[in-house]
Amino acid sequence: MKRTGMFLTAFVMVFFLSYQLPRADVGKASFMQQLYMMKELVPNLTTVGLIWNEGVIDKAALLPKIERASASLGVKVVIANVNSLKDISPEFKNLTANHHIQILWAL
Repeated sequence: MKRTGMFLTAFVMVFFLSYQLPRADVGKASFMQQLYMMKELVPNLTTVGLIWNEGVIDKAALLPKIERASASLGVKVVIANVNSLKDISPEFKNLTANHHIQILWAL
């Protein structure tokens, strides 16, 4: 039951953040605001799994912002890099099994 809840929370967060608040662009929610919303949905949130493709995401520009936001809110963000769709499943399994994430965040 707990695992099903995590999957549902992960799906809702990925869907919501991907379509409603994409990427902290000008006029969009910052990483701080996005993490705050995650904490509102899961009040005891301690660990977030972040899946991204380094080939698409500018890691040097985004990582400091994510680190500041997570430190400010007391949330640990565990990052998994994927290069293709086939990498998502093993990385998701790693995040859930080894890092016990409570929400999945995809950029």
